Amino acid sequence: MATISHFIACLSSVNSSLGFPDFRNVLIKALVQVWRARENEKKIVTGQALPFLISDLNILRRSLHKSDDLRDIRDLAMIWVGFETLLRNVEIRRIKTGDLKWQNDTSCYLLDVMRTKTSLSSNLTFQLSPQCSQHVRRLIETVEYTDTETFGHRFLFQPVNIHTNRYFPSTSSKLSRGKSIDRMLVKAGFSEGLLTQLQNESKVSREDVGMLSSNSLNQAFARLWGIAGKVSDSNRQSGRYRTWTGHSVRVGGAIELFKAGYSLEKITEMGNWSDPKMVFRYIRGYLASEKAMVSFMRNHLDDI
Repeated sequence: MATISHFIACLSSVNSSLGFPDFRNVLIKALVQVWRARENEKKIVTGQALPFLISDLNILRRSLHKSDDLRDIRDLAMIWVGFETLLRNVEIRRIKTGDLKWQNDTSCYLLDVMRTKTSLSSNLTFQLSPQCSQHVRRLIETVEYTDTETFGHRFLFQPVNIHTNRYFPSTSSKLSRGKSIDRMLVKAGFSEGLLTQLQNESKVSREDVGMLSSNSLNQAFARLWGIAGKVSDSNRQSGRYRTWTGHSVRVGGAIELFKAGYSLEKITEMGNWSDPKMVFRYIRGYLASEKAMVSFMRNHLDDI
């Protein structure tokens, strides 16, 4: 069902970019509801990313704070920035050195990020914590990107060479060659003229050429999972996720904010979600553990 919903959204984006009316009529919406109802009857649950929590961040900080390995410095910065901002996978990878502005009065970075998954063209602005800012600054100094006039256009997170002491050159195969909805359209037999029009006019989100690939980010987070001493649960219902992925920071961040007492509106705004229902999906496990009888039984069963 998730795949079907994804392709419906892609086709809707193509239609919108070409000025065509929304094709999602009453019949299509009804079919989607029927498919979802059947999934519910079969108890099919879409796998949710394993949450990255504040306790996990502190474990990684203690484990890696003395490491001079560039890969350790970069990976900790990626997952830390992602957790503090609730950014999506592609938004984390798209950060450029020039997107960071140092604030002397707070000793923090202000981060401007291009918004994705929306028709709006505005940016999101975040203030990183002093601790996160210092670590990001260490990364920038390690890769010698301190001169923003020269290196402001460089992506902050890039592939690390085999010696783990510098970034790969811009020609590396580890970098994304760019990815867009065009590939799906080519397979579907769309004409070259339509593809050209989409390239010129479409607002569909694309991956920029030269940025760190999505797989590389997920591999980095999976490596951090091992460093944190985590063990995969082979009994997970979906079996889809065994380690942290790029989405783990959004799931974990939403859970931590809800546990801390922040409103759904605040969490929805922080994560740039369009609907609080998405937040409910992420916190459903935590809500289940806090139900009245669960809490009661936790404190009243005798040890035997």
